[in-house]
Amino acid sequence: MADARAEVAALWRDGRYAEAFAALDAALRAEPARAELHADAAGMRAEMFDPERCRVHARRARELAPTDCSLALRVASALKGLGLLPEAVGVVVESLATQADPTPALLRDAAALLFDAGDYARAEALLEGRLAVEPGAPEALRALAEVALWRGELSLAEARAASILEAGVDVVARTTLGAARAFAGTTPAPSTSSTARCPSRRATPRRRCGAPTRCAARAGSTTLSPRRAGAESAPPTSPTTWPRSW
Repeated sequence: MADARAEVAALWRDGRYAEAFAALDAALRAEPARAELHADAAGMRAEMFDPERCRVHARRARELAPTDCSLALRVASALKGLGLLPEAVGVVVESLATQADPTPALLRDAAALLFDAGDYARAEALLEGRLAVEPGAPEALRALAEVALWRGELSLAEARAASILEAGVDVVARTTLGAARAFAGTTPAPSTSSTARCPSRRATPRRRCGAPTRCAARAGSTTLSPRRAGAESAPPTSPTTWPRSW
């Protein structure tokens, strides 16, 4: 069954949703105790806006692999996509509690998910924890500046971004600095087009409520959902619509 997940993923990418679910169900019957399959199912059910079955598979994945943080983040991402923010945060927090020495990458990914879920305090704490492991990590410093921006702490965001720029040119920090000043009313708002963004990150600004975009699949379309297609969005007009770069 090593290729079962690859087959399901390929069908899903092609928009053949019914076939993807059929292949996944067959894989689950063959390997009902495989945590990765349940995590896949949770993500797919989230894309189809099926919260109850998403919860069932998310819970089962966590039961089967309680110390697997990468899997936990996938499950939490599925819950977050449905707007189930407290549950998503709970999965992240519980998972991190099982790690005696979390890696910088894990701290980064967990902080990003908590940030997207609106739990800025915990996201900031994880980013500071990452700096303790990797002092001066540019990505963590930039992220802390953006957390301050989203929390409306414009002076702190400006100070953090300025401190990064003191060490050299940084496009993201420069844009964040401009945003902090613009939202404080001192300069025009900068464009986000120059902000360096990871291709795997969502291209649209985050919604504060965490509500997902309507999925074309639910309406019977065979095309990818707008959320995964990366639809264009209006320019940010406040700190809470500023796109995350990390």
